[in-house]
Amino acid sequence: FEWNSESGKPSFKKPITFEEGITKFIDKRNVSESTMCMNINSLNHWNNYLSPTMTCMDIEIKHLLGFVNKHKGLRSDTSINMDLRTIRTMLHYLKDKGEIKEIPSFKRALKMCPIKDEDPIYITEVEFIDIMSTEWLLLYTPKRDWYKEVIALYWDIGVRLSEPFFSPIKGNYLCVPKDKAKNRKARDVRITPEQALTIKELQRGYKKKPTIDHIKNYSKVFKKALRHCDIDESKHFHSLRHSYALRRRLETNGNYQKVAKEMGHNEVECTLKYQRC
Repeated sequence: FEWNSESGKPSFKKPITFEEGITKFIDKRNVSESTMCMNINSLNHWNNYLSPTMTCMDIEIKHLLGFVNKHKGLRSDTSINMDLRTIRTMLHYLKDKGEIKEIPSFKRALKMCPIKDEDPIYITEVEFIDIMSTEWLLLYTPKRDWYKEVIALYWDIGVRLSEPFFSPIKGNYLCVPKDKAKNRKARDVRITPEQALTIKELQRGYKKKPTIDHIKNYSKVFKKALRHCDIDESKHFHSLRHSYALRRRLETNGNYQKVAKEMGHNEVECTLKYQRC
């Protein structure tokens, strides 16, 4: 309408087509190369199913269910589920950019092809103490103390690996912006002054070498520590987050809503898996 137009004149905004939506989604997002390849592969499956002239605003529940039915039996439920999640992420992105207004519910389609929900893999307190007290890495280096400081940070606040590198600190909180959060919802993580110093140092190091490999290096070093301490190598850096969630579940007497909010889970069902330990 003329009253919300910059020119003061009414105008018609052409609805974005699915093909244009894909281009906008792929070109403008800052994600890793592996994530980008996975997104492109999933959206190619959708491109082969939807009409090339279809607009993103016309995608409805019936299209989601039809997509699942077409691929059922030909591909694994996990693969189909990932395709659904990819297009859902794309639609949320386009909504944030003002290209569309509504997103269809994905619940029925996702229930038709559930992902096998494996039990969380925890780092136990005994293992954590072993990691923090053992002199791993071949030779002594101050870096070992730095890596231990970083590992303790993730153990204590339960954030995802990349989040501290891109989140500003405001007072006693690490403020994870929505464009860096997995569920695209901003959240605040309470931190101590000492943890704030560690995060600032992480961010300074990243500015010197702003690559995804720089971030992944912390995960690789953690694997070396597990190997040196003879800890099951099925465990990984993200297990620190799982361990945090389990501790918070116990500390809050099973208040899953509170833990879900702290963890940044969209649905409490994601948090309920921490009752299995």
